[in-house]
Amino acid sequence: MLAHLRMFGGGGVGMKPHDLEGVYACAWCHDCLDGRVGWLSERADFWEHIARALVRTHRAMRAAGIVTMKGEAAA
Repeated sequence: MLAHLRMFGGGGVGMKPHDLEGVYACAWCHDCLDGRVGWLSERADFWEHIARALVRTHRAMRAAGIVTMKGEAAA
């Protein structure tokens, strides 16, 4: 499930951020990112988890052919 990151002005009331501003997440992590559960955002390593999830999501999207880079050879 894709959890959209609502930070840095990437969304608003009734507006989802772009799908590139999302991470693959389980339902519990998705709830944390959406603010329904506050535990994750209180962790000191919160931003490290967000960065790792974003990199892993982008790698998975590239491997699946969902996201391609201009000039990149097909996998």
